[in-house]
Amino acid sequence: MRLALTTLADRLPSEFRPKLHHASGSQRLYGRPVLYEAGMPLENDVLYVTRGPALPDRLPNRTYTLICVGAMPQMQQFSAFIPILHVTGEASLVTVFNAVQAVFDTCDQWESSLRDELEKDVDFDIRRFLRVGTEFLGRSISIVNQNLQASLRSLIEEGADKSRTVAVDSSVTPLGTDASEQVKEVCRLERQLREPYFSALELLGKAYCNNLYPLGHYAGCASISEEGEPFRDGELPLIDHFFQMLQKAYLKHLQSNRTDEEASLSALHKLLSHTPLSQPESEQLMLAADELWRCFVLREKRGERSFPYDYMHATLNGIFPKTVYAVAHHQTIVGLIRVREEGLAVDSALLAFGDEVRRLGYYGGISNTFSDLGSLDSYLLQADYAADRGNGSKSPLLFFHDYVMSYMLDACCRELPVETLMGRGLRELLAYDKARGTQHVKTLDCYLRCECSASKTARELYVHRTSLLKRLEKIKQVLNRMLVECDYLESNRSTQLNLVNIEPELEMEIRAKNDLAAL
Repeated sequence: MRLALTTLADRLPSEFRPKLHHASGSQRLYGRPVLYEAGMPLENDVLYVTRGPALPDRLPNRTYTLICVGAMPQMQQFSAFIPILHVTGEASLVTVFNAVQAVFDTCDQWESSLRDELEKDVDFDIRRFLRVGTEFLGRSISIVNQNLQASLRSLIEEGADKSRTVAVDSSVTPLGTDASEQVKEVCRLERQLREPYFSALELLGKAYCNNLYPLGHYAGCASISEEGEPFRDGELPLIDHFFQMLQKAYLKHLQSNRTDEEASLSALHKLLSHTPLSQPESEQLMLAADELWRCFVLREKRGERSFPYDYMHATLNGIFPKTVYAVAHHQTIVGLIRVREEGLAVDSALLAFGDEVRRLGYYGGISNTFSDLGSLDSYLLQADYAADRGNGSKSPLLFFHDYVMSYMLDACCRELPVETLMGRGLRELLAYDKARGTQHVKTLDCYLRCECSASKTARELYVHRTSLLKRLEKIKQVLNRMLVECDYLESNRSTQLNLVNIEPELEMEIRAKNDLAAL
């Protein structure tokens, strides 16, 4: 195992009183040291243990490193780019050389123990691998999986006699609300990193992290936190080495611990790609006698700092295990949710799902209930249609059954010109708008959706109430039909406005949300 000069300085006996010079190059990794004798040529990438007086008068500019015992060489002898570890305490050259070899022996034994765990197949257990790493590094190690669930954590427990033992907790728990909110702020950039890094997320103090990409895509993150004991420079190269081996260990862990949840998500991916399911895969998405499915399609809410897209579906799966099955499909988050119908009441799981979707900065379309996954495409279309209607909605979930009439009108318009479906009064109002560049159809649509409340309509359209009343009077003149009275109440007074001759079928057309807003 190759070690950095900082690691040697950290692990040599304290009585040596090691001191680093020109530490900018001290993180280069070196193999076992060579005992320098006077007259030896100095070679690149070699670690030498020597006494200062034994060195030549002028040191060549190469990438070697010195562990100097006793007197330091004169400053003019060496380049500023040559890192030197100076043993200032009283020790013989051979004693220091043997101590450096002992540090290499200890680190080699540790690496060998890690490799022994990696080479196991049938009985491989990542908990043993983490235990070996924790015992040597002296720090707890945490792993968060791709679902943002804390899946593995090693803990150092100190007994009454000051002895230390390591326990590994493999229970899977979602991150708390506060932690999820903090993750939202930093993970957009950090999850792209492939090299170890210090995270801006400080849940347990300063944390040194490494994202896990065992299969080429993000699968989780390993972290080691200071937890009150600051990192030493000599620790980081060892942690880097451990992280490299952890990538392989985590791959074996994933391959040997494929969960039912992963199998269910794999089956959903197959359904979305129109690939037939095997019998075991079909069983992963079986419904209980009192259960039904709903499809959902989620979108980021404009104007809000939404939870990162790549984390969102995994987070929902972690928060609602065996209830929500969310995947990324064509750059959209789609999925299934198990619900129980209770008359006209909304299922409690769906309410909790909506609250979580809102909290994470999203909104979504929800399909009607169904049980046959062979019809998934149709219900996914329903959810997508509802989601298209709703970025401005205050509700986090928009249900397709509220947009059935609108969908029917849209479907008709794909075969028939939209004007042929309108009543005469609406056609005249539309022609008036086109001729004069006005927005009376939009105003009328908003007015009816606001239950004939002038105050609410004015707020929705960002116009003054007086301007709105003028528009409504113009609509009355253009339609010029029999009266239909619309009463609306204001907080301080009541005003009545008569709109003329809105035919029943015309009113139905206007009240169908979003069918005229697109005109």
